Amino acid sequence: MIFEDPEGRLHPTLLSQAWRIIRLIPMQKIITTNSGDLLNLVPLTSIRRLVRGPGNTQVYNMPPNRLSRDEERRVAFHVRIHRPSALFARCWLLVEGETEVWLFNELAKLSGYDLGAEGVHIIEFAQSGIKPLIKLAKSLGIEWHVVSDGDQAGQKYATTVRAQLNGAPERHHLTVLPSADIEHFLFDHGYEALFRDMAKIGQTIQMPPRKIILKALKHFAKPDAALAIVEYTVDKGIDQVPVLLRWIVQRSVALARGGG
Repeated sequence: MIFEDPEGRLHPTLLSQAWRIIRLIPMQKIITTNSGDLLNLVPLTSIRRLVRGPGNTQVYNMPPNRLSRDEERRVAFHVRIHRPSALFARCWLLVEGETEVWLFNELAKLSGYDLGAEGVHIIEFAQSGIKPLIKLAKSLGIEWHVVSDGDQAGQKYATTVRAQLNGAPERHHLTVLPSADIEHFLFDHGYEALFRDMAKIGQTIQMPPRKIILKALKHFAKPDAALAIVEYTVDKGIDQVPVLLRWIVQRSVALARGGG
């Protein structure tokens, strides 16, 4: 039995009820959908992702046992349940934390890109782990690019990414920030005045960057600090943004467009 886009005229609550009925039908079922609400109800290994190319349409899926039970639980929670729309993306920009999510979304707008329209989806990977997300992306034919911090944890993430490249150019899939984290990187590349303002430390007072950043994050919770960074970026304009961050956005868009 084939169902074509059953979400078309159904409220998400009714769609969930309809799925319960569809599951009970004792025959093979094929369902086409553009609904993330439906995808979060379906087992991950039952999903087939269709990607239309210049001359044909390719089919991708997550083979059984490709992920361990723990990895499957992680991606099910962080992607299939919480971000099911990410399964429709052409490219995942995988970042460590909330600051990067806010920053790259705003940076894309300043650069003239609509990430949603380009098919780029930003996902935080620190809680789920990077390896299962890369496995899922590769199995489903989704391009991906990882941005990791330059600290010890970030270097471990980078090592994990390199083990998944299988000969692909590293610059296509990995950027390691040349600083301990995104806050230190921004501090070193034009955002020192902002962090001093957030920390309530005068611009001429001598103090190690780490202490200024820690004081700033004591006055501002991570989400508030991220929003302050975004507002500062918007106010100063695209020229304020470090070249490396602009390049990451451009690389993600190019991967989504199939340009590598």
